[in-house]
This record gives sequence, structure tokens and C-alpha cells, in this order.
Amino acid sequence: MLKKTKKIKIPFFQGISEKTLILDEIINQTGLKEEEIAYMGDDLNDMAIIKRIGFSGTPLDGANEVKSIADFISTKNGGEGAVREFIEVILKKEKFISKKFFYQS
Repeated sequence: MLKKTKKIKIPFFQGISEKTLILDEIINQTGLKEEEIAYMGDDLNDMAIIKRIGFSGTPLDGANEVKSIADFISTKNGGEGAVREFIEVILKKEKFISKKFFYQS
């Protein structure tokens, strides 16, 4: 995942204990508003960010508490294409890709 996100210049953080600090750092560095940020998380320590940002997702095997507040629940488990599915939903929602360019692998 890290290699892919570097290639397309999307910040990717993993193994962070105090995730809200990273969110605040991203907001300060980019000037983005909370409602302009998408975030995917699967566990209880992701809930504080999910409650703050504009569009959230969780994998199918995410914690039930996270599923109850996420905007999107993937049809795939973590590590099995959930992030890709989440990104495709965002791109389609924002009309960055049209249906003719969308495919499933």
C-alpha cells in the first residue's frame, strides 16, 4: 500500500497511536477542511477521526462500532481490496472517472 500511495502522492499512515494529531497536521499543512478529507479505518481507535471528517469507510471485517458510524462499508475485508474499493467509490462520487473507465478486477 505504501508504494502505491507514494506513487500517486496520497498521504498514507500506518501504526500511528494518536491518529488525531496526524489529522490535525494534515489539515494545517494542506489547508483542507475536515469535511474535505476521506479516511478509512477499521478499529475503535479510528472512531474519533471518522466522526470528524467528511467521508469515511471501513472494511467488511471492521469493528461493528466503526461500521455503525462509517459512511461506506466495503464488501471486502482489510487486505483484500477494501481500500481500492473505497477509492473507487470516492472517484465515482466526485466524478473523477466515468463508468466507461471503471472496471472490476
